[in-house]
Amino acid sequence: MANRDKKYDDLINGLAEDLKPVKCLRHPLWRITPWIIGAIIYTACSIYFIGLRHDFATALKNPIFLFEVILMIYIGVTAAISSAYLSVPDMCQKKWLIASNITAIAAFMLWCALQWVTDGMYIPPIDMGHCMGEGAFIAIIPIALLIFMMKQGMTTHPYLMASMNIIAITALGYVTLRCTCAADSLAHATISHLIPYILIGAALGIAARKIYKW
Repeated sequence: MANRDKKYDDLINGLAEDLKPVKCLRHPLWRITPWIIGAIIYTACSIYFIGLRHDFATALKNPIFLFEVILMIYIGVTAAISSAYLSVPDMCQKKWLIASNITAIAAFMLWCALQWVTDGMYIPPIDMGHCMGEGAFIAIIPIALLIFMMKQGMTTHPYLMASMNIIAITALGYVTLRCTCAADSLAHATISHLIPYILIGAALGIAARKIYKW
């Protein structure tokens, strides 16, 4: 038994002797917590800078508004945490985080579909209104920081990580715009609040393998 263990030790040493020591990454939760705290502060500052919607006090009494905001906050937080775990090749055996996030997104999409059926299928004209410009502005700093943080890991799922990153940013922007834009139309929210992030996500998805390469 001792000889066999020595052979294994010699084999490991022979394979690893030319490798350079590396600094271990901190636990994914410790790595993503500063970003989540920073995102909350950034969201509050963005809302202050843009200005609260004039009927914000009334909106807080609206269960539909509260449901959308709370669900989006949950989607954003779980996506950011999932991204942090994806920076570890085996996700620390926490693959259920992805399922949790996808389930919440499916619930939001079902909610949107029900709203479309209830409110009608009217689609407002698409223009570069203040919502689209503010949405793009809100995304710049958080997505840059999140990409930088996740590049420090060694993901084996670059496209999935890119998806989680853009979902986290989309949720952040959606909550901000819902608190600053008084237009409660689902068509307006879908087109003006989400299109900027869809475009950013498409660009990030195309470049995902290069951005998150080892």
